[in-house]
Amino acid sequence: MMDLLFAWLWQGLLVAAVATIAVRLVPAAAAARRHAIWWLALLLIVTLPIIPSLIAVAMPIDASDSTTDLSAEPITTGTFVVSAPPAWVATGLITLWSTAVLLGLTRVLLSLRALRLLTSNARAMDPVHEARLTRWMAVRDSSRPARLRVSDQIRGACATGFLEPTLLVSSDLVATLSDEALDAIVLHEFAHLERYDDWTGLLQRLFVACSGLHVAVWWISRQIDFEREVACDQRVVVRTGAPVLYARSLAAAATVVARGHGQAPSLAPGASTGMLHARVTRLLTRGVANRHVVRVTATAATLGLCVTAVVLGQTPALVAFITLPPFDAVRLSAVHLPIAVVGLHPGAEGVRQAIAREAPIARALPRSADTIQTSSPSADVVAGAAAEIEAEEAVALPSTPLAVPSVLPSNTPVVTVSHAPTLSALGQPFVNLGAAVGAAGATTGQSAARAGASIGRWFKNRSADVVRPF
Repeated sequence: MMDLLFAWLWQGLLVAAVATIAVRLVPAAAAARRHAIWWLALLLIVTLPIIPSLIAVAMPIDASDSTTDLSAEPITTGTFVVSAPPAWVATGLITLWSTAVLLGLTRVLLSLRALRLLTSNARAMDPVHEARLTRWMAVRDSSRPARLRVSDQIRGACATGFLEPTLLVSSDLVATLSDEALDAIVLHEFAHLERYDDWTGLLQRLFVACSGLHVAVWWISRQIDFEREVACDQRVVVRTGAPVLYARSLAAAATVVARGHGQAPSLAPGASTGMLHARVTRLLTRGVANRHVVRVTATAATLGLCVTAVVLGQTPALVAFITLPPFDAVRLSAVHLPIAVVGLHPGAEGVRQAIAREAPIARALPRSADTIQTSSPSADVVAGAAAEIEAEEAVALPSTPLAVPSVLPSNTPVVTVSHAPTLSALGQPFVNLGAAVGAAGATTGQSAARAGASIGRWFKNRSADVVRPF
């Protein structure tokens, strides 16, 4: 469980970092494309745990393909193995995560209920006043017909959508704003309905709630909210052709909302006036983007995110948590190391390599268990390990006693040999960590090469299937 959660966290952060770079490639004037890329990143993070299974189904290994090495084994040398935390730590973390999920889902349900009550308590707008909103009257019966209603319980304006598309405007806005400014605000909310932001916003909130405490999901959700608002702003500017007047309308509406009272449902697109300064800056500083540039950059960003997800799906675990068996401390008088050593190899092999790296070769370790001073009956296990070390390589070591684990099962991937700290002992753990990270990088590179080869074989086979009938 801890392995899966840690892998999901660091892989999600990596996807978020790649998405941040990819979105910057797309011109700022194409907010709708940026919104779609952020959504793709969110979907990839949510589905990261099942991506390996999807890859196995989509690109099965073809036994007849001579380029496939069927004897190749998974590379796991880059995995950094650490001791699992106590059971109460894992239980507490799972409980905290589950609580966050339950609270998030409860908040979504309460927001849905509040939104339904707001819609049912709102009243129809005065037909005479509504008729003065000329641009709204021209589009209200277009792709997704909607009703315009006034509410005394809401701040600002929002689109409730779902089964009965409705635009809610606060009575303060109706009484304060000019007809031109109110018309622009209503067009913005109607743009949310045209883009079906009500449904995608609900799905987004569910993803965020089910992701619990995942920081990358929170970050991406915030970016989705911003690009969604900017995309609707740009759609209004395309219809009105007056970005400066629309920016003034947004500023006037924000002033009224700041003085007003009422609810701002989290599930209603457009209910928040946050990041207004960034939205206005985007409107006034960005022109019309070249369609060819937008298409190319958006395609490159999408491919980059997909390749990242495929590579992560084939990358071995970076960190593995294991539960070490209980052991008794013994003193082996023939073994002494001046530094703390962590072996990343199974059983006695890790001890042998660690000793071979740190000690000069002169004489062999003693074979018998008589040289082991211990009060534990498991000393024979250590003596056997010492005999295996001698059989591989004769190593001479000082005779200062050293405490080592007395249980060295062959399947234990971590063996720790500790001693009083010296100058080299202070730096060696960082060296070991650097070596593990370097090995993980090499493993990731090989996984990327494998993913590229798999994608290439998939396109090759599909091309052969298309050409074969001709």
